[in-house]
Amino acid sequence: MGTVSVTKLGGISLALGPVIALFFFLIQPGSLLIEPADLVNAQASIAALMSNSNLTQISALSVTIGLIMFLYGANTLQSNITGNGSALSGWGTLFLMFAVVTVVIASSMQALIAGGSAGAAAGAVYAIGLGINTTGSIILGLGFLFFFLGLSTNDSFNKKLAYVAVVTAIVHIVVSIIGASDSAQLQTMQQISGLCYVIFTVYGIILGRSM
Repeated sequence: MGTVSVTKLGGISLALGPVIALFFFLIQPGSLLIEPADLVNAQASIAALMSNSNLTQISALSVTIGLIMFLYGANTLQSNITGNGSALSGWGTLFLMFAVVTVVIASSMQALIAGGSAGAAAGAVYAIGLGINTTGSIILGLGFLFFFLGLSTNDSFNKKLAYVAVVTAIVHIVVSIIGASDSAQLQTMQQISGLCYVIFTVYGIILGRSM
């Protein structure tokens, strides 16, 4: 690994990062597969986190690591883009960076709850984390939109695949805004966002392999 090139490491990160993040997001307690709970039901969500403390802490850390890997890969890919799409994709990576920061903060709060350190303030910590996650989801969608729009204007990339990713990013932004403005729809919107992440992951693998 000491002699691996920047481009190759970026490609590996771009391909593997989203897979790691998506996998641990799916198995995160209270999410979609293990003790699924309605996001707006703080009591049920906190119970799921605390009853699976070790898995919660592992998944919170792993989702963060996966997204940081993806961000490194996206930055590496963007740095190699010249001409059309360079500025727009660069703007996208800036949004992605701030979105990853929100994930780090929200994941840290989940780990805090799971470990029991939040105590009586667990409800407040959960609510704050949920708010950060909701805002971060919108920022993440915007990052994907600008990044993939940049790729779609550059002849070095498959335009049809880039357009699919652009449309997916728009869907992700819309459902994230709906979930943020209507808590009754938040759980359904998260499931739709999960499908969007699957598409992003597949496209990340394709881009990573090309590097």
